[in-house]
Amino acid sequence: MKVKNKYWSNGLSAGRIILGVAICVAPLTATSGDGANYDDRWYFAPGLSYIIADDDRKADDNFGFKLSGGKPVHKNWNIEVSGLYDDLDTGNSEYKQRGLLIDGLFFMNRQQKLPVYGVIGAGAMRTKLAGDSSTNPLANVGLGLSYEFSKIDMKLRSDIRYRLDNDDSSVASEDRFGDWVLNLGLMIPLGKKAEPLAAAALIPAVMTEESSTAEETKLVIAPKPDSDADGISDDMDLCQNTKTGVKIDAKGCELDSDGDMVADSLDQCAESKSGVQVDARGCEIVKESIAAFETAPAPVVNVSEQINKMDCRDMSPEKIINTFDCSLHDVVSTQSYEFDSASAELTADTQLKLKALADRLILHPTETITVLGHTDSQGSYKMNQQLSIQRAANVRQFLLDQGVDANMLTTRGLGSDMPVADNSNEQGRAKNRRVEMLVSE
Repeated sequence: MKVKNKYWSNGLSAGRIILGVAICVAPLTATSGDGANYDDRWYFAPGLSYIIADDDRKADDNFGFKLSGGKPVHKNWNIEVSGLYDDLDTGNSEYKQRGLLIDGLFFMNRQQKLPVYGVIGAGAMRTKLAGDSSTNPLANVGLGLSYEFSKIDMKLRSDIRYRLDNDDSSVASEDRFGDWVLNLGLMIPLGKKAEPLAAAALIPAVMTEESSTAEETKLVIAPKPDSDADGISDDMDLCQNTKTGVKIDAKGCELDSDGDMVADSLDQCAESKSGVQVDARGCEIVKESIAAFETAPAPVVNVSEQINKMDCRDMSPEKIINTFDCSLHDVVSTQSYEFDSASAELTADTQLKLKALADRLILHPTETITVLGHTDSQGSYKMNQQLSIQRAANVRQFLLDQGVDANMLTTRGLGSDMPVADNSNEQGRAKNRRVEMLVSE
């Protein structure tokens, strides 16, 4: 009874520690997403173990090896089969342990940056000690974290487990041993990752006059939405609302052949040199030479115009919008509309600024405005691309609702590629969660 109570007590202690760590760690790793679209491929997981031996073994701690194979079977669950190999030195002999485990891994949220998972499983351990060998029941419970490498199709994971070995038939001095095991390894998926399903997958076709029975009804695949009809579906289109007839690249963005950030349809100098500064027409801004400047006649200075330009440079963004002394380029280029984390919803402050901006845009119906969406670096690259597209689209829609001409506005999502502040702190990330605009005058 003493042995039973001891291991029951150890098991409860292990459970309390693991539960406490889970409660502390889970909120720190949480991000948006519900894990509904999970990767269901088979995988294998080689790993290194470090066994902290039960004091009753009177054996040294040591390293071991673990090889697992598994598969996600639910948005929260993986099933895994593992082989174990480790030796624990007692000084006079060794526990030579070879085991087989079947585990269930429960993921609280697969969309976390560092997904937390719990482990529970059972199996068998074959132990050889001092020439005697036996096979006995084995159980373990634990908690771990995984990390997905963004550029390679592989995950790093680590967990801690309390392993109970019911060794009641070998020459060991105790009937049960409770070891702590630290595991570090990789999860390597097999096969190609499946593409996410479109929002509308398979829908029943409408019965025509010729198909009079239910048996004749067919299933058709609904096409993916393509709002701007440029041949790139919305879920892959980084520049939605491109104008009809313009040439686009594989991302759905209008071509910019010379890379000067001015689209070919607006670029009047289509072969600008790389790295040079260009104006809104895509033409190089050439600085006058000192000699030309010295021989040129003194310019006539319009004092009021000079004051207006000074004001436009020094004014707050809100004041620039509400004065007509500043150009549309000044009004648009000085504004940045910020968003809450992981959200594309327009804040009350952003809506107020956009209403004032819409009044100015309505007065310039022939101009072209590009709405640029940005995010901070939190979350996956793909998620940030989609979020930046949605932010730009929401700003565009709001301006349309205020009466701005749809032909004026195009959108582009840049994800986290163009930060204006440090993403390592919340103040910097708040500035990076934004929408900006460019005007071609």
